[in-house]
Amino acid sequence: MDEDLQHVREILQPSRGGHSRCTSCKHCCAAALKQAGARVIVTEIDPICALQSLMEGIPVLTLEDVVSEADIFVTTTGNKDIIMVDHMRKMKNNAIVCNIGHFDNEIDMHGLETYPGVKRITIKPQTDRWVFPETGTGIIVLAEGRLMNLGCATGHPSFVMLCSFTNQVIAQLELWKEKTTGKFDE
Repeated sequence: MDEDLQHVREILQPSRGGHSRCTSCKHCCAAALKQAGARVIVTEIDPICALQSLMEGIPVLTLEDVVSEADIFVTTTGNKDIIMVDHMRKMKNNAIVCNIGHFDNEIDMHGLETYPGVKRITIKPQTDRWVFPETGTGIIVLAEGRLMNLGCATGHPSFVMLCSFTNQVIAQLELWKEKTTGKFDE
């Protein structure tokens, strides 16, 4: 199983080759996964974002349509209650669930933790398998549903945060520098 998780980590890393114009976390994630050779399906309720995904050649379905078929679920919305315990119960055995959105409430961890009879098996730090009593099948949750890019980072946490905040400052400086040029107008 460790080998499978390493493969997932490699897929979820930003792609090394090629370029795609990413306008948000969810678009970058989908583009990186697609470029790594994964079959990507987006579940999106915003019609504009759904259309953008379709224009990139990525199918758009509802979560209910794919919950029992997908291998990896990545939340990127910044909204709460995206993947609920009822969704997790329907997932394939050993489906991987993780969050790279803005907050740690996109995945219903409280519902999972309090689900009657559920068993938590820690594979290694920040990697837990949750087994449902009815079926004996389970899901793998990374970083306890929190931000995976911080919780599962292989570097020193303060260095990871330093890099993240540095990127944010550089982006803000670029926005300020180009504020009157129209470069970032929609």
